[in-house]
Amino acid sequence: MTPTGLPVWLNGQVLSPAEARIDPADRGLLLGDGLFETMRVADGAVRHFTLHMERLAHGAGVLMLPPPDTDRIAQAVHDLLAASGLQSGSLRLTLTRGPGPRGLLPPPRVQPTLLLAAAASLPPATPVRLVTATHRRDEESVLSRIKSLNYLPSILARMEAASLGADDALLLNRAGHVAETSASTLVAVIGGELLTPL
Repeated sequence: MTPTGLPVWLNGQVLSPAEARIDPADRGLLLGDGLFETMRVADGAVRHFTLHMERLAHGAGVLMLPPPDTDRIAQAVHDLLAASGLQSGSLRLTLTRGPGPRGLLPPPRVQPTLLLAAAASLPPATPVRLVTATHRRDEESVLSRIKSLNYLPSILARMEAASLGADDALLLNRAGHVAETSASTLVAVIGGELLTPL
């Protein structure tokens, strides 16, 4: 089992993490060639499933991946929630282009890898200490508009924050405007209105 003690769903099967295996030639593992969605679970059901699937489909279009099979994903969600008994927490969906030959060009026939992992709710949020990361978010990059597996800028920002004794890092875009934190969307209340960076 995972540190959360919960099973995973991988390519059609509910498995213990010890049984689950990713192909060593998987492009998501080797190249970050894929997408993810983190979906909130409350009362044993995923919230806003349709919106998550719309964003996943958009990202797949950007990366020229086959359109996700939302019926299959809905069944996977149902099966994993039933197997895990999760009532409150999250499901992390990972979709990769699947295995391929060495090099950058994908194979002509793509066999995507689809993984769902469950996690129980985290403790309630508390105030955090933030620093501004020296790394910038490139708002012109194709990766800034999708939930890409390539998370290296955020990893480096989070490591930088930890080295300075902070809980997280603010990332600025290339224009110097606040974009997000290393792993969270920022929401501000300004003039009684909820606003978030674009």
